[in-house]
Amino acid sequence: MIRSGGVDLVLSDQRRAFSDEYINFHLLYCDCYVEVSNRSKLSALAQVSPDDLRGSPCILISSKEQQDNEQEFYQNTLGFSGNFLFAENLEEGRLMVVGNRGVMPVEYVGTLPPLGSALLRLPLCRNGLQIQRNYCAFWRKERSNYYIEEFADILRHLLRREGNK
Repeated sequence: MIRSGGVDLVLSDQRRAFSDEYINFHLLYCDCYVEVSNRSKLSALAQVSPDDLRGSPCILISSKEQQDNEQEFYQNTLGFSGNFLFAENLEEGRLMVVGNRGVMPVEYVGTLPPLGSALLRLPLCRNGLQIQRNYCAFWRKERSNYYIEEFADILRHLLRREGNK
């Protein structure tokens, strides 16, 4: 969350229907991937679907306070099933993947740190199409002003310049 001049601006993926009380400023769509160990049976695939991942624990990066919310989202919205393991940061999650303890979903936002030789990043697809997440900036309509709108527009251009759609 960014706070400037009494206006809160939140950057987040869209997880529910937009609220009429907020400006819902679309930033970009991000392609979804799954990082897997090169020792995983999934490493032979060119892409994976949530069905392909059944039986593989899903590794999520989350604070302790958000773990239930993250698990619910990945189960009910993205279709992950099975066990969930949690990491506090990307490095910890990747170590779990390298150890072949599960798979870790990631989105391509700007740049992702390069993969080591023990990891593969596979497109996450549904019905043959890569799953995408919608990222937005949100702020209360009654608090909207020229500066926050300009800031959101600059942010969108910066994010898109990094190679996203």
